[in-house]
Amino acid sequence: MSAYFANLYTHNFGQRILATPMASFVRRSPNRVPDKDKNDVTLEKGENLNTALMGNRSSQKEEVAFDTHKKRYLDIFRQLRTENPDMTIDDLEILATDQIVKEAPKSRAFYRIQVKEFFDKKKR
Repeated sequence: MSAYFANLYTHNFGQRILATPMASFVRRSPNRVPDKDKNDVTLEKGENLNTALMGNRSSQKEEVAFDTHKKRYLDIFRQLRTENPDMTIDDLEILATDQIVKEAPKSRAFYRIQVKEFFDKKKR
């Protein structure tokens, strides 16, 4: 972050000026309040700088997929909690994550890595 952006967007914090350790005050300048139209930075393609820095927001499909995955994880977690009431939360999280990974569809690369690890162990 450059000093320009720090000065531009941290106007609410003010400046703390210390003359002596006992005497200090905060100076705020109301004329430093950024104006949306005047200080809005756009890139060459016409994108807003804040949008470009924050990245594209997730689409509706990604939000639905995240919600279903979260719901499935919580269902598995609750099921494991009822089956194993004495286990710690950390252990239950590990078990739930393992079960989610086992249920997820695997790619060919996953199976190739498994076979490679199997043969590497066999050679030892």
